[in-house]
Amino acid sequence: MAPLAAPLLVAGFHVLLLDARCHGRSDDDEMTSMPAIAEDISVGLGWLRGRPDVDRSRVVLIGHSVGAGACLLVASRDQEVAAVVSIASMAHPETFMETMLQGRLPRPLARLALRFVEHAVGQPFETFAPVETIKHVQMPILLVHGDKDQTVPVEDARTLFAQSGGRAQLLVISGGDHASLEMLEEVGTELTAFLHGAISSS
Repeated sequence: MAPLAAPLLVAGFHVLLLDARCHGRSDDDEMTSMPAIAEDISVGLGWLRGRPDVDRSRVVLIGHSVGAGACLLVASRDQEVAAVVSIASMAHPETFMETMLQGRLPRPLARLALRFVEHAVGQPFETFAPVETIKHVQMPILLVHGDKDQTVPVEDARTLFAQSGGRAQLLVISGGDHASLEMLEEVGTELTAFLHGAISSS
């Protein structure tokens, strides 16, 4: 997310970059998952809201990939969040993993692996799948996705958009792949306009 910080700072926003568990300088854990990252985001929100120089009504969440799904999960439970920017989120982790396992494991073993992952996470995929959580997000959402994403296809963003109840905007980056965070600078005007609009209406 670091490449995104500079244009946001230039636009006048304050930025907190959070290393979730097993990422960056944060501590390791036995495993990481979308719900675990959501817990870490909630801790970060609690820290921000405890600061006297932070307006609680103007805090937005921005996440990439699994982190984007975690942001949607947090926002589905925390109505005080002003807006969410989801970058390259998968629509459903089970569908994503099925695609990843295709051709690598026989179907019975793949299904067993998926059930094992649910057991390790401690909850069914349906409880945190972005395609489900986005239905409960009441604040504005910006879905950003590259049309050349080979990891999470842009169709996932279109699925999320369709399930958002009209609260989401969809911004497709021409030529963007899954790791093209730096390409967000090219759509900085749309991104900052969305954030300013969401904050002003919160």
